[in-house]
Amino acid sequence: AHRGATAEAARVVASGGGGTGSGAGVALAAEGSCAGSCGIDGRLRIWDVSPTDVKERIASTRPGVELETVVFHPELPGVVLGGIQQGNALVWFWDYQEEAFYDWGAFSTSLSRGVGAACFSGDGKMFAAGVGSFVITWKSSGKVATGRTVVKGHTSPVRTLAFSPDRKLLASGGDGKNSRVWTFGWLGASMKIKLKGHTDTLTTIDFSPNGQYLASGSHDRSVLVWDLANPSEKPMLTLTGHTGGVRLLKFGPDPSRLISISESGQLISWELPSGNRLNEIAFDVGGLATSLAVSQDLSKMAVGGLDGRVSF
Repeated sequence: AHRGATAEAARVVASGGGGTGSGAGVALAAEGSCAGSCGIDGRLRIWDVSPTDVKERIASTRPGVELETVVFHPELPGVVLGGIQQGNALVWFWDYQEEAFYDWGAFSTSLSRGVGAACFSGDGKMFAAGVGSFVITWKSSGKVATGRTVVKGHTSPVRTLAFSPDRKLLASGGDGKNSRVWTFGWLGASMKIKLKGHTDTLTTIDFSPNGQYLASGSHDRSVLVWDLANPSEKPMLTLTGHTGGVRLLKFGPDPSRLISISESGQLISWELPSGNRLNEIAFDVGGLATSLAVSQDLSKMAVGGLDGRVSF
């Protein structure tokens, strides 16, 4: 769906397309002209998205794999996929121009319960995945990932990850309700601060483009915002108004603007640091959204539904 569009303007481009059963995972490239979708049926698709049309560019299948997560590389024509097969969590890079897969890692059931989250740093040089209760980081060089590090600290599955704009910090959160901010040094990752305030699973987290603010959203229907210039366990702001669990947070190019989207398609735009509500829009997400993605300029949105539909 596009900014300012009505709820009826969302275009369903796939029934079960890229996802069936428990829903589809979706991602948008930063500029919003390209989208990706994946699902537990092992199907993955790349879409060309314009203001007037959506067309499938390429599709592939990972037989026997339940795909859970898809994220675009910031600079290359490729996505990283996370999924689970026979109890093992798997991570690949897919070059969809060459139609080639590159193995980035496999993790046994003793370490994981699937790939619940993934993200790149803005320059594409770092990648992180939530594998069960662990955060795994890689150094990314093109299609190759090296220097894998396991970051321990969570005791329950990780559901959301985000790098700060300068990639010096990594934020993580999940079923444990508290988010953590990690810093990287010669000896690896260490926890800088634990952020408290949510009463249910964290589903989304994002840094402002200037790195000053960190926002988190939860099934508890709230959005919490911290000022990292004056870090504290307690949030600077608690934003309420959603009638369902918060599924996605996204800062725009302006660090004073934050949008939050609920699983039912309620979008609220907020102004920081005041916390004032600027606007509210309702989108038809076909019941409940299991995955949401928004372009960097906040003008385009992709939705993966509980019924496996993908819409834009």
